Order: sequence, then C-alpha cells, then structure tokens
Amino acid sequence: MGMFFFTARDQAEIETQCGGDADVEITAIGKQWAFDFMYAGEDDDLDDAVWTMGVQAQPDANGNVDTEKLPTLAPGRPEGAHQPSVP
Repeated sequence: MGMFFFTARDQAEIETQCGGDADVEITAIGKQWAFDFMYAGEDDDLDDAVWTMGVQAQPDANGNVDTEKLPTLAPGRPEGAHQPSVP
C-alpha cells in the first residue's frame, strides 16, 4: 500500500499540470508481449478511430516461444523505445 500512495500522489500532480482537453486521445491495452493502441480521432462515434494491434508471442507446436522473435528495445532509440515486431 505504501508504494501505491506515491504512485497515486505523483499521477495526480502530473495530471493537474496538463489542464484542459487533450489534443489526441489514445487508449492502450497491454497484453503479454504486445500492446494494442486505439487513436480515438475527431468524432465521438469512433468512425474515424485507428486501431493498431500488436502481435503476441506465437508458440510452436510444443508450446515453446522463440524469444528471438519477441519485440525488443531498438538499438539507437532512447531507452524504453519499443521496437514493434510488425512493420
């Protein structure tokens, strides 16, 4: 519980610094080895929304995952920048 307090406090402080409506709304859904992103667009009905779906790890017939094919941090990018497995 102690660590959650600091996370909640810091998040509330960060969110108050960015008052007003956001220019872009992005929904991110995390899953094992991949993320899905939805860019909401301009319309409330989501007709112009854009979905980008990551590919999860694909096990072989024996259930093993080739870790060489998993997304990795890209060389030459800032630390934490994601190198997608899909072009």
